Amino acid sequence: MMKKVAPSAVYAGLVLCTAVTPLLYYNLAITVRVGTCILLVCGLFWAGYGIREILSCKPHTKFRFTWPDIAVGVLLLYYLIRYFFTPLERSMPEHLVLQFSWFASYGFLRRCFGREGQEATQVLYMILVFGIVQAVFGILQWFHVLPNLFSEYRMGGTFGNPGELANVLVLAYALALGLALEEKHHRKRLVFAGMLILSAIVLSNARTAWVAFLGVSLVTVRKWLFQKFRWLRSRVPAYVPVVGMLVILVVVLVTGLQLYHYKQGSSEGRLFIWQRCMELIGQQPLWGHGYSTFTRIYPLQQTAYFEAHPNDIKNGLLASNILIAYNDYLQLATEYGFLGLGLWLGLLGMVFLSNRAPCKSSTFPGTIQGVVAGVLFCMLFSYPLENYVIPFIILMVLAYYASGIPHTVWEWHITPRTRLFAGITISLISLLAAILGGIGLYYALRWKGVYERFQTGDKSAVKDYAELVSVLRYDKYFCFNYGTALYNAYRFQEAIDWFETYKYHFYDTDLLMLLAESYTMINDDAHAEAYLLKATCLKPHLYEPNNKLFLLYQRTHQNDKAKQMAERIKYMPVKVLSNQVKDYKSQANAYLNSIQTLE
Repeated sequence: MMKKVAPSAVYAGLVLCTAVTPLLYYNLAITVRVGTCILLVCGLFWAGYGIREILSCKPHTKFRFTWPDIAVGVLLLYYLIRYFFTPLERSMPEHLVLQFSWFASYGFLRRCFGREGQEATQVLYMILVFGIVQAVFGILQWFHVLPNLFSEYRMGGTFGNPGELANVLVLAYALALGLALEEKHHRKRLVFAGMLILSAIVLSNARTAWVAFLGVSLVTVRKWLFQKFRWLRSRVPAYVPVVGMLVILVVVLVTGLQLYHYKQGSSEGRLFIWQRCMELIGQQPLWGHGYSTFTRIYPLQQTAYFEAHPNDIKNGLLASNILIAYNDYLQLATEYGFLGLGLWLGLLGMVFLSNRAPCKSSTFPGTIQGVVAGVLFCMLFSYPLENYVIPFIILMVLAYYASGIPHTVWEWHITPRTRLFAGITISLISLLAAILGGIGLYYALRWKGVYERFQTGDKSAVKDYAELVSVLRYDKYFCFNYGTALYNAYRFQEAIDWFETYKYHFYDTDLLMLLAESYTMINDDAHAEAYLLKATCLKPHLYEPNNKLFLLYQRTHQNDKAKQMAERIKYMPVKVLSNQVKDYKSQANAYLNSIQTLE
């Protein structure tokens, strides 16, 4: 009974956790880290599993390790190595919590599914149900029945924007299509589910999801045709399936290029990001720059580019504060090198290239291949691996696939004494993780209270901020928020010390301008000028840092530089016209007119 109930119960819990986490994120604090919530929930879950193993009276058993298990283990080991060899000021510890939760869930489900995995098929239906719920949520948001809590976009499900929602919907659509082609008894329901999900994909206005939908459909139908009409495999030459996959890839890429002009500004901005990513990859091609370091190192590369190319007006208008690469292949190569990218591609390719169903009573391999294809296509123009849900889904599908592989690479013989030791170890570590997660949520709630007090003008809240530093100092939003509070409390030297220590956690124009203002307040104009120059190079089209630099040159009587900045502001292209931009241009024109009058 446990074997039949466990998989669906486990995944139901994981779906609930990942669906509720954004609501906790929105309601509990300014930024309750997703990793903290999952650490608490998964810690309690694994503690219960460990206790169950301790109380279990099962006799001597064994666990089979297959090639996917080995590949997942190697990937986890590589993540741990890169984390411990990355300086803490550049890494993000909460990401490690998330990724450990992914791999732990894989291990548990592999344990539940056992050898045959017939019961494991229900996990695919649980993923599909989650996708249907997200699709309904998104459609209701699009028609303004439900609000989008997290952004200005019209729909986003329980995610931050339509792109994240659409990536999940693509995987759910792949399951609906594959199961509909194979299942006869539930075909009408599955077709309806697929059409519902497809409607949400269309409404999401996410170009990547449209391209991935086309690729998933072609891959799944191609696989189904060869599975359904077995005579094709004997009569068609061996190279034809390979050519078919290449044709599908070409169709997907051509479709993606045709959608380039749909949002041309966005597309050109991504091309600019990818060019900077290639420069970063060239600096560290094998190992990458370190664990989860993209948000730290990309702004520095963008700043360096515009320092070297100050007259690149076109790309200057496209520049922004970038947190992701909008291409997971490039982001993986940037952070983990070609070795890390190769491990991910090897893991996904192992399943994608398989021509065999995981087990006799499971669905045909085209369903699993369609899910993996959806991930691979979304990775071309989006960031599915940065979505906290999709890696869960990927590893759940991999666990389902690995459960039915008959070939065993290694067997681990589990004795009652081994089970007792493992149960105690898992329980202790998981309880510790749950305690840490609870502490994190407690501090996040305190942060919300302190923030609200400070917003009302209570300057004494800065002291309470300092008590939260030991736990929240690696949260990039807290780092910025605390530094801003110090600045607003006129504690400029403390704000400078704080921002200088943690500036790479949230390196953007707002932080650079705050640093410059803080240095100005202590009469250190040299450092203020340096940081304002970096702000103008990070986002060249932004008027505010240029105007601040112009005023600094005026105040310090650097007339030649002030004139240059005034001319720059006068002729700068306008990305978004506002009254503030008009004021900046008027000030620059007035200054230039006054100089001409004096001359």
